[in-house]
Amino acid sequence: MFKDKNENFRLKIAFEGTLTELVALNFARRLIEVGHDVWIMTARMPTQPYELYEQACEEYGLAPEPENTRNADIKQNAAELGIPNKIIFTNLIEKESVLFPRKI
Repeated sequence: MFKDKNENFRLKIAFEGTLTELVALNFARRLIEVGHDVWIMTARMPTQPYELYEQACEEYGLAPEPENTRNADIKQNAAELGIPNKIIFTNLIEKESVLFPRKI
């Protein structure tokens, strides 16, 4: 939670994945309109070599996307929301561990 320039409390919100449902995309859009800090978080791999991506897909039983279209859906959603630089890729690491890392 943070305060905006008018001292109103705002939230930092992370949506999981690609916001594939229109209602979720519209909800995210509305949250941005009223001043909340909206992000997209996904377990996907952003820029690793394609071979590592293919290995991960095989390990998890997923069909890999072609390299030139990889993550296009999530990038499109972020662009539509006006938040193209607010995507958190966790590289197949559990999202909770990324948000709340444990200190040893």
